[in-house]
Amino acid sequence: MPIGKARRFGEVTRDDVVEFGRQLGVSKAAALRMINRLAERAVPAAQAAYSMLDAVSVPDAARAAAAGELQWAREIRHRVVEESVRRLA
Repeated sequence: MPIGKARRFGEVTRDDVVEFGRQLGVSKAAALRMINRLAERAVPAAQAAYSMLDAVSVPDAARAAAAGELQWAREIRHRVVEESVRRLA
């Protein structure tokens, strides 16, 4: 289902979300408040989740797998969350 003009997640912009909200009956002002709230909380929440994963004590036998999971968490935080927030700004 398209969101505004975007057909893919990586194409979604602030205007697309506002338009999608309008289609759902959400006012522009309310949509912008929600977008701003999400944008200001997303990166700190992603960092907190990463920090929680990083703080977990892992047995030596699972250390390689844990390192891979931390790498994925870093990628998600930087490439998905931060990039999405930039598009919504």
